This record gives sequence, structure tokens and C-alpha cells, in this order.
Amino acid sequence: LSGVTLGEITSLEITGGSFLATDWSWLRAKRADLTALTDFTITDGASTVTDIPNTKGSSFHFGEQIKKVSVAKVANIGDRTFHGCTALTTVSFPQAKSISTYAFRDCIALTSTNFPHLTTIGISAFKGCTALSRAIFPQVTNIGVQAFEDCIALSATNFPLVKSIGNGVFNNCTALTNLMLG
Repeated sequence: LSGVTLGEITSLEITGGSFLATDWSWLRAKRADLTALTDFTITDGASTVTDIPNTKGSSFHFGEQIKKVSVAKVANIGDRTFHGCTALTTVSFPQAKSISTYAFRDCIALTSTNFPHLTTIGISAFKGCTALSRAIFPQVTNIGVQAFEDCIALSATNFPLVKSIGNGVFNNCTALTNLMLG
């Protein structure tokens, strides 16, 4: 990386080794410097990937400009991880089991999600994701309060295994015409 500044990096792909809590902390600490980062990937080639830790206040892991995130081997996505990432369009977490509170809140460009093994969606996890039109979560059993509130483009959902649904999950989902619950 000689001669390359953090502000010039548009894509970051981790293909081996371990991605630990200290690496998530570094990413959060350097967020203001990684102003061009739009794509972030951790492949199955990584030996270990620590769960994404919770964040406090406005100390998020990624800047508003991030567009695509694909992370293998993460089981839990922490509080506010992507809160307010207004350019985020695509997320894929093939092994994730839970999404915490406000994790994707106000990601207004989010249109594509991939969570095939997710079982728990936290409080307001997707609240304000105004471009999200489909919510297909084949393994989800628990949906937190207001999880999809204000998702005004949401027209189709599928939760075949859901057992617990919080209050106001689909408040102001004015386009919702196809709701499938298990």
C-alpha cells in the first residue's frame, strides 16, 4: 500500500487470516479516513470472523458512502452497525443468526438482503429502509418491535418459521400487499 492513502481505497476484501474485534475497532476508528470505501467483503477464506460489536452514538463501523457489504462467518451483527449508511444498497451475511437493534436503520437505499440463516431480527433493525421492497427471511423465528417500520416500499414478506412478532413491526408499510407468516 505504499503511496496509497486510506481515502483512496474504494474496495476492501479480506480473503484469509482472522478478522477480530480489534479489526472491527480499527475499521470504526478509521471510518472518517475511508471516505471512498464503497465495497467491503470478508470471504469464506477467512479462518475466523468475530461478530460485529455494538456501537454507541454516532461511532458506526462504516461511513455513509458504503454501498455493498458481504461478510462470511459472522453470527451476530451488533447495534447500529450500519445505521444511517444512506448509500448502502446490498448486504449479504450468509451465516448470520441475529441482527441487533437499529443495525440497518435508515439505510434508505437498501434494496437487496441475503440472510439465509438469520433467526432473530432486533428492535427497529430495518426501520426507515424506504427502498426495501422484499423481506424474505426463511429461518427467522423472532422479529423485534418496529423492525420494518416506515419501510414504505416493502410489498412482500416471507417469514415461514416466525413464532414471535413485536408491536408495530410493519407500521407505515403502505405498499405491503403480500405478508406471509409461519
